Amino acid sequence: KEVASHPDLVENFFYSLTPIEVQGTLSHKFLNRLFTLCLEAAPLPLPKQDSYLFRTETEDQHTFAVLRIKDPAMKDTFLSALDVLLVDKFFISTAVTFQGCYILGYIHSASAEHTQEQFIAALEQAIAEGLAKIRGLRQLRLAFPNLPVSLDPRIGGDVYSAMILKMLFEGLMKYGNDGELTNGICKSVAISPDGKKYVFTLRATSWSNGTPVTAHDFAYAWKKILSPNFSTPYTYLFYPIKHAKEVKNGNVSPDQLGLQACDDHTLLVELEHPAPYFLELTALSIYSPVPRSLDETHPNWAHQIGQGYVCNGPCQLTKISRSQGVLELTKNHLHWDIDPLQPDRTVIMQAHDHSALEMFKNDEIDWLGSPLQAWNPDLLTDYRDQVESLVTSGIFWCQFNVTRFPFHNTKLRRAFAYAINRKKLIESFAYAGFPAYSPLPRMHTQNNEMMADDGNTEKACQLFHEALEELGISKKDFPELLFMHGIKNVFLTNVIKYVLGTWQELFGIDCKVEVYDWSTILSKIVKGDFQVGFICWEAWVDDPIYTLNSFKYGKEKINPTCWENSHFQELLNAADQMTDLKKRSVYLAKAESILIQEMPIIPILYEAQQFIKKSNVSVPVHINTGTFGFRSALITKNVPAHPPSSCSETAKDGQAPKNTRKLS
Repeated sequence: KEVASHPDLVENFFYSLTPIEVQGTLSHKFLNRLFTLCLEAAPLPLPKQDSYLFRTETEDQHTFAVLRIKDPAMKDTFLSALDVLLVDKFFISTAVTFQGCYILGYIHSASAEHTQEQFIAALEQAIAEGLAKIRGLRQLRLAFPNLPVSLDPRIGGDVYSAMILKMLFEGLMKYGNDGELTNGICKSVAISPDGKKYVFTLRATSWSNGTPVTAHDFAYAWKKILSPNFSTPYTYLFYPIKHAKEVKNGNVSPDQLGLQACDDHTLLVELEHPAPYFLELTALSIYSPVPRSLDETHPNWAHQIGQGYVCNGPCQLTKISRSQGVLELTKNHLHWDIDPLQPDRTVIMQAHDHSALEMFKNDEIDWLGSPLQAWNPDLLTDYRDQVESLVTSGIFWCQFNVTRFPFHNTKLRRAFAYAINRKKLIESFAYAGFPAYSPLPRMHTQNNEMMADDGNTEKACQLFHEALEELGISKKDFPELLFMHGIKNVFLTNVIKYVLGTWQELFGIDCKVEVYDWSTILSKIVKGDFQVGFICWEAWVDDPIYTLNSFKYGKEKINPTCWENSHFQELLNAADQMTDLKKRSVYLAKAESILIQEMPIIPILYEAQQFIKKSNVSVPVHINTGTFGFRSALITKNVPAHPPSSCSETAKDGQAPKNTRKLS
């Protein structure tokens, strides 16, 4: 019965038996005894990365042993150590992977040269060496609420994907340990006096498979993104490049794109207009190169792991399992700028508020709070004196799909915006952030005209009734409001309840909440398959144009509201042509004002990133946007070994146990 419930385990167990001839000669009794030990080990919990289970049984002159471990580094070290300790292969072994762990099984027959005690001692010493290795590694351990949507830098531009992609890939520019923009693959850049031509000279670097990174890899990646049939919501970030939008729409030949790889180390970029933020754009993960020859022959390479996944950043991918909620990166030793203090390994686990808190308490992760999880102050009664805060570019907002009835009506959207009392909301939840009166990040906004109407219920009701008249419906005919979000954080869930409660009480409407995982949310946003949604937006470029441009064209996938305005577009176009920064700022302020008046999105709160971290972890911050550079994280000392924890007699977190039992 037990064997039938694990058909994959028993098959892998049998065909992994070595030496191979024992598959046909080993007695059924011995097979059953070893498999039973493996089966008993399979379901027992291993709470930490360096937890393991070790059990031995003896019968006459035969020893049966099973070792179950989580960490691949420990497995590799254990096997290497065992090869050295037991040069003569006088035992039978099997190795299987089951539910994200490794199960190693052994049968040893005692002889005059090799006693049972010597065999068990060798296993214990190999375990100890494995533990010493993983505890000696510089490790960065993080918990994300969502694993990346995609590990293709041309597609994965959401916040969680981008944080990981910046570890795996490096573009022309990057943010250094001081948080300032600096050269990445670009060794030098020459900019024309009119600010419209950039000549990048690349340094000699290589992909993780040892092949050179060239200017052709950059040109290929960018042109692929701009090809009409390539689907990614972040195409608009390339529109400063000459003819980029026309190429994407299929109206202009790709040969006319302002992009040319002059040779392996020279990349020429021509812009439609001066863009003082263009160098910052090239630091974004979507501007990364991809290995041209690999992508042409194996277009699904981004779904591989290990040697099959090729990247050029400070890390390389060693494991990703969505079913287990874990992703592992190791140091890319072929990267051109290796820092001895950077992590040997980065482990990213999927966990939300309470789970992440328990993991932090158990010394299983090094960071808790923003930007990895939305902040929940109620969880941290034991850590209040360790909390760090940072003003960021993040903003929480509600976004309307203006093609969906009844929110195509501007007055209705404004009514919903004025109904919310942001100051009261912040006071109610003792939030460290700030009320948001503009869709632009706090450091970019030039407009606070909405502040006077914060929580103006009288004006909100007036606009609501005017909107009903224009729509030709009564209050009782108002359709049920469908509100979509992917929030699992307690604080933000309460914010959503506050907002919806305000609308229900003031306008007498019904609301239905739809909660999805992040990948589904992103898919629905891109397809416009929603009515009202709640997200956090972050500006990764220190310029208001980054956010404003996302609303420039209604058909762009990055603009889920589908809103567009011709005067708004004219102002942004005029700003693009300005080399006088003061005049440019005037145009941007006018565009911001239109966005506020039209209200395709409702700004709610400016994010205050609050977090606690282990003292040995240092992560630089991009000063002007308040975003963290986990790609440049440094571990100033090794993570301390975990103390032994209480556990069952068969699962240990401390020194290798001597857990041997006689069989009757």
